Amino acid sequence: MEEKMVDHSLSDIAIRSLIDIGVLLICNWLLFFALQKLRTCGYINRWILLVFSALYTPILCAMWVVGLFSIY
Repeated sequence: MEEKMVDHSLSDIAIRSLIDIGVLLICNWLLFFALQKLRTCGYINRWILLVFSALYTPILCAMWVVGLFSIY
């Protein structure tokens, strides 16, 4: 059995990384926009929104780092 060595060039990694960052930023923006709408409708208060945003952003960054290192 032959093992295939996967060779990722630096440009491939950079492109995938930029796509990942873009997708995560868009998802973060959409989720925050939805939470803002819920806040203005009175379903959630400001503190829940702040705590969620403070916890959600580092989780997104950690997911991006794990995804970046899984390319190698």
